[in-house]
Amino acid sequence: MVYFGLLTFSIIIIQAVVSYSTVKSTLQKDIREQQLLSFLEASQAELRATLEKGLEASIGLADDQLLLDWFASEESNGDLSHYALEKVDQLYSKMDYPNAFAASATTNKFYIQGHAHVNTLARSNPSDGWFFNLMDAGQKYELNYDYNASLDQTFFFYNVLMGDLENPLGVAGVGIDPGELIHQFVSRKITENAEVWMVDASGNVIISENVEQIGTPLGEIVGATTVEQLLADSRGGVLPNRALGGDNADFAVMPVGNTGFSAVMAAPVSELLVVIRPIAISSFVLSILFLGVTLVIVMWLARSITKPLSEITSHSDVFANGDLTKDMSADVLARADELGQLAQSFSRLKSQIGDMIAQASSAALTISKGNLEMTTSASRLAESATEQASSTEELSASMEEMGSNINQNADNANETVTIVQDAANEAKSGESMLMELFRPLNPLTRAWC
Repeated sequence: MVYFGLLTFSIIIIQAVVSYSTVKSTLQKDIREQQLLSFLEASQAELRATLEKGLEASIGLADDQLLLDWFASEESNGDLSHYALEKVDQLYSKMDYPNAFAASATTNKFYIQGHAHVNTLARSNPSDGWFFNLMDAGQKYELNYDYNASLDQTFFFYNVLMGDLENPLGVAGVGIDPGELIHQFVSRKITENAEVWMVDASGNVIISENVEQIGTPLGEIVGATTVEQLLADSRGGVLPNRALGGDNADFAVMPVGNTGFSAVMAAPVSELLVVIRPIAISSFVLSILFLGVTLVIVMWLARSITKPLSEITSHSDVFANGDLTKDMSADVLARADELGQLAQSFSRLKSQIGDMIAQASSAALTISKGNLEMTTSASRLAESATEQASSTEELSASMEEMGSNINQNADNANETVTIVQDAANEAKSGESMLMELFRPLNPLTRAWC
């Protein structure tokens, strides 16, 4: 029983360690492959909605027919001027954008909300490069982080080409508060020191918690190879164990809707393990508790099995020594399980063997009586045989005497035969002598005849 308990305890410890390692490994894989992407999805979901809404509003303004017609007339149609610029005001006043604008490609005039003409753009002015660069590139839209001198504030601007991409009439769009975007983006980081960025297709940082990184190539922050691998798959994914600021980090990337941008999150591996450790330890403790309860149940079951088995074994030993007087306890015989059935069968076996022994004893007594009667009959038969043997001996003596007489007669006959044979031999000898005597007389006899 002690060895069984030690074995079970060892199994519990081994199982708990295996469970801890398995849970830790599973959680690491889950966090890297699922949770990291889930947090990144949560981080950029609201941002994506805001950007897509801003892009939709900017495209709607750029495609507004009144504004297109007004710019096509080189802003000479006074009737169209009011209605066209009213479209800009509506985005500002009704849709709560901090800035809405339109810039003409023919006059280079820059208009904002309030029907205000605030500037005339010039290629020679570096701060106006966003307008001419987009016009020259023929790209439908771009998100630009820029300073608005008229409002003395920096915005994320959606710049959208108006009309034909090869011969655009101008650029229109809205400005979005960067503080709101950054807050939406970084509010759901997976760990405290995790970093998030939104980058364009070239890997340049568009949004970052650190505003100094905006406009900087992400490759200068995390490494060009890492950025290349992150942006290689347009569907997004996870890139584990990459160097970041003297530590290793797991990277995740996914596209931000249909904006053409990608969201990137980097979480230090050490912090991810801190997140995992309490869960793994809880799993370890729960495994110990569960297996401890299992041990108690197993010990109870083992005791409930070994105790009746021990009693059955003890009675078997007593039974083997020929003692059929002891009975099993009523508790064991009353059990409804297999052990109770075994005890009941053993008890019936003992009773049946006792009955068989009693029957065998009765039969032995009967046989003993029969043996006594057979012994008496045998004695009588022996006496008769003795008498018969005496008569047989007398007869044998008479026969021996007769045999002796017969032998004597045979000897006499043999002597007579010998005498007769000797007489015959002498007769033959006499005949031979007579033949020799008569041989000279043979010629005379023939002559006489």
